[in-house]
Amino acid sequence: MKLKFNSEGGFAGLKRQFEGDSINMPEEMIAIIDKLISDKNPDKHIESDPKARDIMKYTFEIENKEDVLSFQFDDLNIPSFVRPLINYFFKNAKPW
Repeated sequence: MKLKFNSEGGFAGLKRQFEGDSINMPEEMIAIIDKLISDKNPDKHIESDPKARDIMKYTFEIENKEDVLSFQFDDLNIPSFVRPLINYFFKNAKPW
């Protein structure tokens, strides 16, 4: 799978980006991606507060053999099972 991750926001307006392939990723992270793909119903995710300030926003793009899936979360509505994946990407991301 090809993966793209962008994060931006927070008090300082930081922007970070990661692009890569799942081949070199730990199995725990691939399991999270698989769960995210299988749980792609947006109605299950909590809406973010439009008045929220200084929060981080996260965008995932996952390209597999079937299609390209995009997911958007922020600090207020991210599912707890996705947090380790964000931490992994954030550690490996570069400023943009």
